Amino acid sequence: RFFWLLIRLLTLPCLLNEGLLVLLRLRKQYFDSLTFWLLTAAMCLVPIAGYLLNLCKNQTDNDKRRKNAMIASLIGYCAGTAALLIMRRPAEELIILLTYLISGLLIAVFSLCGVRASGHAAGIAGPFFIAAYLRVLPLFLLLPLFVVIFGLTAAASLRLKRHKAGELLLGAACPIAAFLLLNLIL
Repeated sequence: RFFWLLIRLLTLPCLLNEGLLVLLRLRKQYFDSLTFWLLTAAMCLVPIAGYLLNLCKNQTDNDKRRKNAMIASLIGYCAGTAALLIMRRPAEELIILLTYLISGLLIAVFSLCGVRASGHAAGIAGPFFIAAYLRVLPLFLLLPLFVVIFGLTAAASLRLKRHKAGELLLGAACPIAAFLLLNLIL
């Protein structure tokens, strides 16, 4: 049980988001320093607040923990998107945060309709899909890394009974659908 909990902890969406941001920043063609720190706050620090709230309240109800994490993430994504729009950042930067925002909204709508989509799975698929699209790393490196990380996280979620296979697949589909939709619009 400890191993599976550790896997879920190490693959928290906010940690993978930060990994994506660091890789994009290292490429130097993405983000100035201000934008990097803004995105770090919006995609990582604010969402962590949901997890910290759960710890402070000693929250044991999985549905309430999920709700707190979702609300904190959506607040961060909304604030970050608004800031990028105000700063008139390039579409490539805006599309990253909009992908997360729309994906989070899709997961929230599914939840309101009584259908669970895994935010954890979305938080893994999203960064890898964006990294592949923006060619952050060669696909021959990204694909096996995605398979291992997603596979371990899916196994952990199933073993800990946090999600069913369909919920994981639906969650992983949310950021991909959001990203493809945004590319048609923008």
